[in-house]
Amino acid sequence: MDELSIEFNDGKSYEKMMGVWSQLVGRDFLNWMLPDPNLRWLDVGCGAGAFTRLIAEHSAPVALSGIDPSPEQIAFARQNSNKLADFQVGDALKLPFPDDSFDVAVMALVIFFLADPGRGVAEMARTVAPGGCVASYAWDSLGGGAPASLISNEVKKNGITIPSVPNGSVSALPALEELWHATGMTEIKSQKIIVTREFESFEAFWKNTWLSPNLMKVREIIPPSIFDKIKADTYQQVCHNKDGSVSTTATANAITGTVTK
Repeated sequence: MDELSIEFNDGKSYEKMMGVWSQLVGRDFLNWMLPDPNLRWLDVGCGAGAFTRLIAEHSAPVALSGIDPSPEQIAFARQNSNKLADFQVGDALKLPFPDDSFDVAVMALVIFFLADPGRGVAEMARTVAPGGCVASYAWDSLGGGAPASLISNEVKKNGITIPSVPNGSVSALPALEELWHATGMTEIKSQKIIVTREFESFEAFWKNTWLSPNLMKVREIIPPSIFDKIKADTYQQVCHNKDGSVSTTATANAITGTVTK
């Protein structure tokens, strides 16, 4: 088996690839939001609970809930998260919470996966009390800001189609702003968040980034000669440091608004 042919059945490989990126952008997002302490938080599409843990560690919530459609992810989150957090399986488009249950609802790196992003935003706003906050951030997939974009761009240059997220267009700031305005929220703010990650070598960056599920879906169909060309061309795109390490950046688009009812 190829060293890049890794199974994803337990999600650990994806966590390895995305975990550091998620931590970097999640911390910067919370610093940008500057939320008050002692608020009731909802993390929509919490997955394995990585961002939920950041909320618990950095934002001093008085209550914290996470929801995700995957029973496996929720089980992992329950085993590996702060005891304050309550996790349950559920649908972002039909949140199982009464109106005004929270002070803050967030959707971290999820909104472009939703079949109906507008409905997802409206559901978050419904569950947040007046004066509360609805916020989200997403990798700037249209602008080439996703963590795997350096390799993805080279793959596409060689005529290979990579599966895309269902609603990548909503990751753009104008699209996010339109969704937030459509709910009647006020005090809407948006921001680009650029994060930099350093790898000990180009090989470390290369192997780690190929753990992206969308890249792995096309790995098997790439001829060896094309694969080598993609690697060589990608090598030219990263920032090489004097100590042999390499640095790459990723960009997320963030938005927040205040609920009025």
